[in-house]
Amino acid sequence: MIWNVHPEAQTELEEATEYYAALGSLQVAQFDAARRRVLDLLETWPELGSPYLEIDNDPPIRRHSLGKFPYSVYYVENGAELVILAYAHHSRKPEYWRERMAYIAES
Repeated sequence: MIWNVHPEAQTELEEATEYYAALGSLQVAQFDAARRRVLDLLETWPELGSPYLEIDNDPPIRRHSLGKFPYSVYYVENGAELVILAYAHHSRKPEYWRERMAYIAES
């Protein structure tokens, strides 16, 4: 599988990484390990994430939590690639990233 990350999702990831880096090297290392673990799982089993039921999309948009961290990765399987639409913090407004769905067709 090839990963394709929406530019705004990349920014979200960078901001989260900076936040955890400010808390200390252990926090940022644990955050990065959790993210990598989830991406490795999704690369092997892309259907593992829960379908995001609020949005009717084919193929379905899925989400998977980053474990103890308050983030979920929202992604879609698009042929031979997995498109990450958001690294969404759990306290952000739901579906703030919805307009990014057009990125699926562009990729």
